[in-house]
Amino acid sequence: MSDFNINENADVFNEEEVKQNIFVRVLKWLGVSVILLICVLLLYRCVTAKDHPVVSKVLMNEAFLEAFENEPDSVRVQQYGMQSAWVSVDDGRLIQFNHLYHIPVTNQLQFSIKYNHDIIDGEFEEIPFKLRLVDENGNVFDDYWFETASRERFRYIRVCFENIVLTKDEYDTNGKQMRHSYVLEIDAVQSDGSYEPLCKYEVYDGDNQRSDVFRNIEFKVE
Repeated sequence: MSDFNINENADVFNEEEVKQNIFVRVLKWLGVSVILLICVLLLYRCVTAKDHPVVSKVLMNEAFLEAFENEPDSVRVQQYGMQSAWVSVDDGRLIQFNHLYHIPVTNQLQFSIKYNHDIIDGEFEEIPFKLRLVDENGNVFDDYWFETASRERFRYIRVCFENIVLTKDEYDTNGKQMRHSYVLEIDAVQSDGSYEPLCKYEVYDGDNQRSDVFRNIEFKVE
């Protein structure tokens, strides 16, 4: 009888040990799963926190490609500095502007517009804005084309304005060539299909002392 009791107790101890091991393993797997989930979420946030590549893209149309084909060395993409990158609109929502490029040989001015998708209600096949550049003399330039993209809650517009010349045929008293200035005016579509002014942004200030400072951007024609 004593041997039977000893063996029976040993089985009980083994069952309790197996249950304990299973419980520990489950806790370990839960811990590992939580850590992996946190790492995935952090990686996702890091990736989505970056702007879409379209914001720094060099837009190329037929005029650009034709100029490059005829005389590649004449095509230069010059990046200029911009004013404060953000403009506040509609209850603190922001519109961001970045990557200002000018291509002298084609007289094209390119920059990016980033905005929260909920600035405008509804979905649109095209952009929900009308854009125009106005120079220091009040001349309006509204010949433009664009490329769009989205990432998370943001929308992106990479826009290229045509017939934009930065330099004037005038010089100041110091012999420095004078430059034009351009203000971007944005109208936003309304629920009835009409447009109302949303904001203004000085894209390029030709009176700034550093208005002639730029760096050449490398680009690849495919």
